[in-house]
Amino acid sequence: MFKHILPTNFNKNQYISVFALENSKGVTINGAEYSLNNADLSPSFPIGVSNTGLDTEVTVSVKCGTLLVMVVDKNIRKW
Repeated sequence: MFKHILPTNFNKNQYISVFALENSKGVTINGAEYSLNNADLSPSFPIGVSNTGLDTEVTVSVKCGTLLVMVVDKNIRKW
């Protein structure tokens, strides 16, 4: 299992999005508004989009598969 802890300066003015680049099993997200526990994600059904951290530490782990984790500032200007 791979576990990643996002930067300790993560704050509520940022979104976290988790995308499956392939079918991924055992995805867990802790410390976010919408947590996941041992979920299966697929590229065709992105359920981990635009989440918000509840604390400065958000963890993402996956047992099998490849994830793309993005942290984006909520105040970024849209063109």
